[in-house]
Amino acid sequence: MGEWLSTTLREVANLNYGKNLPSKIRIPGDVPVYGSNGIVGWHNEAIVNKAGIIVGRKGSVGAIQLSNRPFCPIDTTYFITADDTKVDINFLYYLLRHFNLSRLVSDLIPGLNRDLAYAQEIVVPNTEIEQRRIAAVLSLVQRGIEQKEQLIALTTELKKVLMYKLFTEGTRGEPQKQSEIGSIPEGWEVVKLGSCCGVVNSSISYTMLMKMDSFDSSKAVDVMG
Repeated sequence: MGEWLSTTLREVANLNYGKNLPSKIRIPGDVPVYGSNGIVGWHNEAIVNKAGIIVGRKGSVGAIQLSNRPFCPIDTTYFITADDTKVDINFLYYLLRHFNLSRLVSDLIPGLNRDLAYAQEIVVPNTEIEQRRIAAVLSLVQRGIEQKEQLIALTTELKKVLMYKLFTEGTRGEPQKQSEIGSIPEGWEVVKLGSCCGVVNSSISYTMLMKMDSFDSSKAVDVMG
């Protein structure tokens, strides 16, 4: 493993200002338009004709995005391409995400001041090979996280669909009938909630309840709400 160099952001990257591209003059196309919080629209012509990093300047200050294709950074952002940095562009992306530029914002400086960002001290490997290795590992981890998040979202949606089906059709495949709350199985009836259960308000916490001598935890029912 090579040595790491202590330097400043100014020495390794140039933050370019995004361009004014209001939605009313955009022409529909396949080029992503980036604001400070990610893709905010599409255009037919790129402002930056290569991959690059987008840094939130106003709004979602310090938010870091990476476009692997030509893109349009609007005027609430800074952008960096491989031509604007002395380090591997993917390594720089993860470094900036870790660095948390949003901490530089204050009431007196509502946006991300470029000179303040440039003055921040950073450490980087002195070889591009090491930088690329680090970026490759972090990219693999990020893809794993994204896949897990997609699976969780899919499972959550599946649960919603399944609950709706079970609470409207049941499990026995009965013919349906119409009721005041919609279609339900023929063997079901509509009743008021109060006729089948009671709702009790209490200021006693679960911890306090567990400490009571008369409380039988074996008869407790877990409730999520």
